Amino acid sequence: MKLKIGCFDSRREGYIHLDIEKDAKPDVVGDAKALPFKENSFDEILTENVLEHIADTLQAMKEFHSVLRKKGRLKIVVPHALNPNLYSTPDHMKGFTYTTFNQFWQPQHIGYPKFNCTKRRLILANKLFQPLADRFPLKIERLFWLFSPDFIEAELEPIK
Repeated sequence: MKLKIGCFDSRREGYIHLDIEKDAKPDVVGDAKALPFKENSFDEILTENVLEHIADTLQAMKEFHSVLRKKGRLKIVVPHALNPNLYSTPDHMKGFTYTTFNQFWQPQHIGYPKFNCTKRRLILANKLFQPLADRFPLKIERLFWLFSPDFIEAELEPIK
């Protein structure tokens, strides 16, 4: 089974859609910080432009880890902290950087759910420089005034 968190403006075929807003017409009304599903229920969770709306990202990540099956996939797209449109809506609470999710695969972070990172990349506004961002993400991130990263895309696999 596949779960899509946040579906107000985009629905995907083959997913169960969860949203905190009834007006979004989700399959399930629920909160990403307290998912109404049993452990090990999903092969995939997709969350596109959702985590920036959630104050307690750690709790949401714990929930994602709990309901994902072993070898499941957590697909994340979040706005980069340097995205000029990050705070264009008042409900965006934070942006993310290339290293934000490192805490979920580094052993020193006690109490964090553990994931393997299978994919991570910056998504640039200027597609001409995308190959450079794919090859040198940390260097490109430091040159934000030239390359303006818009989003971070990551895929994580739970360690169970």
